[in-house]
Amino acid sequence: MWKRILIFVVFLTLFIGGLVAYFYVDGDYSDGYRAGIIVKFSQKGYIFKTNEGQLQLGNSPELWAFTVEKDPEVLKQIEDATTRGYRVKIFYHEKYNQFDWRGDTKYLVYKVEKVEQ
Repeated sequence: MWKRILIFVVFLTLFIGGLVAYFYVDGDYSDGYRAGIIVKFSQKGYIFKTNEGQLQLGNSPELWAFTVEKDPEVLKQIEDATTRGYRVKIFYHEKYNQFDWRGDTKYLVYKVEKVEQ
């Protein structure tokens, strides 16, 4: 009887711990978008190469740093916007935590749209 209860408690603890770890690693704090002109885009890292960029928000000198997920279509769109200098709307997920293999920022870009003026 006690053995079954102990096994159940251990299993439940591992299950809840796994859920907390998954949320800690992959949980979203917020979703949103920002618009502006991409002024910098680079690949960084010693072991884990990540794609990092900076977006100039509106007409202000304020820069917003972001990381791009490994989606070839999104990478192509960002490279094109950087080269041609047009305004874009960048959609992102803000993560609770940032890990080195993901990038330098908590903002992971997953979609890009050209803004018609």
